Amino acid sequence: MKMGQICPMLTRKWAQSVCDNPWAVVQQSLPNRIEIVDLRRLNLDTYQYSPRCAENSLPYQSLPARQGEPVMICEQQMVGGKAAEFYVAAVRIDGDLGAIWSIARSSQAGETGEARMARQGKAVVAFLQYGLGPSEDFSKLYNILCELRAPDSAPGPHHLDCGDTRSR
Repeated sequence: MKMGQICPMLTRKWAQSVCDNPWAVVQQSLPNRIEIVDLRRLNLDTYQYSPRCAENSLPYQSLPARQGEPVMICEQQMVGGKAAEFYVAAVRIDGDLGAIWSIARSSQAGETGEARMARQGKAVVAFLQYGLGPSEDFSKLYNILCELRAPDSAPGPHHLDCGDTRSR
């Protein structure tokens, strides 16, 4: 099947919004890859997936204690990459449910790793609450993510103006 045939079959509006639109606000506000984890069982030194802490990397902070507050945990293990080029960030979503992702130290738009972590942490929490929960609230998710787009985000040819949640 072609993407044009698959997109209308998706049941969540956020999934439809990104299906054939690389400029979608969901794409421009969230990290490229998010791992949903049980924070009680997470040990980033022995974590089997990516991202994981680099050997000999001292933790910057322990796992997040408060809900919705992202933390930068450690330098990320990189194959052939420079030391301290990427970090592992985490946020507590609800109870022991959390998310981890990679953060680049800097960006071409001048956004610091700390600023990106704070912005993306809020976006991850909103996405899990309003996009992946038992019921989707796309209008709320969309409005939150509009405020959390990356500073170098650019509208594309299929772009909806933020605040406009009508379907394309």
